[in-house]
Amino acid sequence: MFINYLVTALRAFKQQKQHFLLNIIGLSVGLAAAILVAMFAFNEASYDEQQPNADRVYRVYQYFPSLGMGAPVVNKDVIASFKDMAEIEDILSLDLVPPGSEFIRDGVGFKLENVLAARSNVTDFINIDIVAGDLTKVLTTPNMIALSEQYAIRIFGSTAIIGETLIQGNKRWQVGAVFADLPDNTHFFFQALIKEPPANSNFQNNNGYTYIRVTPGADAGKLAKAIEQRYREVVYKDSDYDSAQLTLNPLTALHLTASSNFEMKMNGSLSTLRICIGLSILLVLLAAFNFINMSIAQSAKRAKEVGVRKALGASKSQIVCQFLVESLLITIIAALIACMLVELVTPAFNQLVDRQLALNYSSALGAAIAVVTLLVGLLAGIYPAMFMSAFSAKRVLSGDIQRGRTAIAVRKSLLVLQSALSVALIIAALLLQQQLAHLQSLPVGYAKEGS
Repeated sequence: MFINYLVTALRAFKQQKQHFLLNIIGLSVGLAAAILVAMFAFNEASYDEQQPNADRVYRVYQYFPSLGMGAPVVNKDVIASFKDMAEIEDILSLDLVPPGSEFIRDGVGFKLENVLAARSNVTDFINIDIVAGDLTKVLTTPNMIALSEQYAIRIFGSTAIIGETLIQGNKRWQVGAVFADLPDNTHFFFQALIKEPPANSNFQNNNGYTYIRVTPGADAGKLAKAIEQRYREVVYKDSDYDSAQLTLNPLTALHLTASSNFEMKMNGSLSTLRICIGLSILLVLLAAFNFINMSIAQSAKRAKEVGVRKALGASKSQIVCQFLVESLLITIIAALIACMLVELVTPAFNQLVDRQLALNYSSALGAAIAVVTLLVGLLAGIYPAMFMSAFSAKRVLSGDIQRGRTAIAVRKSLLVLQSALSVALIIAALLLQQQLAHLQSLPVGYAKEGS
């Protein structure tokens, strides 16, 4: 029976070429635009989810009410002493290394603006792929440095550079490891790693980013209050800043919620993500309503076909199934064309949003595309199918195909709703453009240029 439905659908497409092409073009363009926006939204929501135990990692944020400002930096030596607290499983500190002189290799200077110092447990918090060498040895040995793959190639022309030397002023650094460049969807950013320096006795010196991995089931809110009270007693006991507030911010939420000027790289925006989600849904709804309206408009031309089928003994359920198969087939073809369009325009879209996006069909987005395609095919086809299957064979074949008040009301409502969605789509597009322009104008927190 399904084969018969499929053959009949293909025959109908051949006979109604113009209607078929209009439906395919409308759906494919709408779905392609929705997929592009969804790609950006999925990417923004995926930041740092790839890190080990990301759901239990928090970054310490310090706020000074008297100054009206805050930063994600604290005294890492004080926070490290809190590891005895039962709710804390491990602590990572990334020290801010002040920019020094250029790194010299064969008389040529290179700038490494983002050098961080860490302990060997950095790989327990950050997913770092080692290309060459031993990162643990680097982070436990003085005067050794690990370079990112990009900067290893930039400075030495290769990643096979273990044992090579860089000169910085009076200091000589031996390259002990090369790690792969960090992915775009992480808030972490550094070009090199070195061993953590000895503890500093100046407790009021805010010298690093600090991340805490809590035990399973720990209450982060209560832990933050306990850490804040203990931190104040040690650091600000006799200081004007004894009212400093410490909070624990979830690692996976930093990209969308952190707004400090001391971030490692430019962050995203939660409002932009919400606009993208709404925009993607609007695009799908607009394409679906357009498909419904065109299918209903085509019903008069197919009324006699339905009448003949009923006269030959076709049941209402069979006619409904026939039109649903046609609807699903159209949406599947449109989805395939939409994916091809997305592949073609992704490079230009990446330049627009300043991201490196790619359509991964085996990801959650790929599954979402398949589900949305089926839902659009079923939901957009169900009313036209029910509407056309309700035609009376006797009235249709006698030439009386006047539509009832319900059908007219439904179509008018859909047209009004489609117009409203179009206006909402224009507004959402303008808002998204403004948000993207705002994000691109923010300070990124690191030097983009330099040799």
